[in-house]
Amino acid sequence: MFTKINCQTRDEFRSEGQGDASVINGEKERDLQTIQSAAFKEAEEIMGKADAEAAAIYTAVYDRSSASRDLYAFMKAMETFEKTFDAETQIILSTKSELYRYLKDMN
Repeated sequence: MFTKINCQTRDEFRSEGQGDASVINGEKERDLQTIQSAAFKEAEEIMGKADAEAAAIYTAVYDRSSASRDLYAFMKAMETFEKTFDAETQIILSTKSELYRYLKDMN
């Protein structure tokens, strides 16, 4: 009789504990999702502000004269070419292309 009651009590406690654990895990997952969403939103806002500030700096620096605008165009073109080409890349250039113009001016 005593063992039967102990088993029932044990099973009730275990069941209650499992129910409480499920509630706690559900709350944890919800809280984690909320925190991650807020962090992602904040990171996106920070990156947006940084991009805007960088664009303003570039504009202020490179928009001072014709030469500075040409330098900026050259730097952006070189940056694009660096990301686009590797040691194995072969290209055919038009004599009207920016890259051809820059390479021709190097001589």
